[in-house]
Amino acid sequence: MCSFLLVGSLSAQYTATAYRDADRDGHGDPSNSTTVYFVEDMVIINGRGYPDYQWETNTGWVLGPADDCDDTNPTFWQKRLWYEDADGDGLGDPFSTFRSCFQPSGYVSNRDDGCPDIHFMASNIPCEALVKLYLDNDKDGYGVSTDFELAVDFEGQYIYNGVGYYPEELIRIKRSLNASDCDDSDASIWNANTVWYGDSDGDGYGDASVTIRSCHRPNGYVSNRDDGCPDIHFMAPNIPCGALVKLYLDNDKDGHGVATDFVWAINFDGDYIYNGTGYTAESLTTIKRSLNADDCDDSDASIWNANTVWYGDSDGDGLGDASVIIRSCHRPTGYVSNRDDGCPDTHFMAPNTPCEALVNLYLDNDKDGYGVSTDFELAVDFEGQY
Repeated sequence: MCSFLLVGSLSAQYTATAYRDADRDGHGDPSNSTTVYFVEDMVIINGRGYPDYQWETNTGWVLGPADDCDDTNPTFWQKRLWYEDADGDGLGDPFSTFRSCFQPSGYVSNRDDGCPDIHFMASNIPCEALVKLYLDNDKDGYGVSTDFELAVDFEGQYIYNGVGYYPEELIRIKRSLNASDCDDSDASIWNANTVWYGDSDGDGYGDASVTIRSCHRPNGYVSNRDDGCPDIHFMAPNIPCGALVKLYLDNDKDGHGVATDFVWAINFDGDYIYNGTGYTAESLTTIKRSLNADDCDDSDASIWNANTVWYGDSDGDGLGDASVIIRSCHRPTGYVSNRDDGCPDTHFMAPNTPCEALVNLYLDNDKDGYGVSTDFELAVDFEGQY
């Protein structure tokens, strides 16, 4: 748009907008402009006059084009096309662009990313050619899902750090295509869903009906399911409860064992298998064992029954009163094992003699037929004889 303007005593023929061209590349800065006045054969700009044929050269202002995005660099004026680098690998996505004078954050000048969503610093590799090689420190063929490097799948080999590896060779560089290792420090452990079996009786054999899944063996669990009798501590696999019997300690070899001290054996066709050897019920005494658990004194072969009946011997004649009894393992004081006292209140050491058959024979030193009442012996009245 032109207009006439009087400048001092001069009249401008027309005016125009000029743009700053500091780098003198012929392209003006659109953000920095001023007005120029054309008066006859002169141009007045910022209060100074210049011949109209050299004013652009001398002043560093141009009428256009106003398209310089960097007025400090004469070799660079046009907005450039930048390519997004969302995965940060230094390679740009050819399908995601932005025009700007200067490089925006997250953009690069190349368009060489064949897989824009995966950080892989090799040009023009398509996503479908990339595979993850998982860290496999214990070389068990199973890697850690959280630690991997990318490689290129090329005709059955995996190109990693410039070297090709077949799948079976990856173990050499502690890498795996499998990402299922739950413990990369132990080659015997990899499956996070390993089944463990409860071993409540602590015999090293697991109960098939009690399971838990975990990477490592929980306390109280084992890897096998071989316990035929889960409630009994018996260290042999697959033995049913019905085949197990207790062999009780029988130190005195009286055929009666101690209830609190036993081992397990297998009842097999009438024999009892213990420590790999079979014993009949009768031969168990040879190893001081018994099927009976009723010995109340395992140090004395003559004593075993805790309910042995003892008879009172109040008159101390060694014969027991059948009407006075007590039950115990050992003989209590004042008791005997027999019940032969026919007259419990009279000390007379002959079994089963009734009181009414006993008579007193008094001492008759002078043989006059009369004895002393304080000195007598007992005798038995038997058909008129004593």
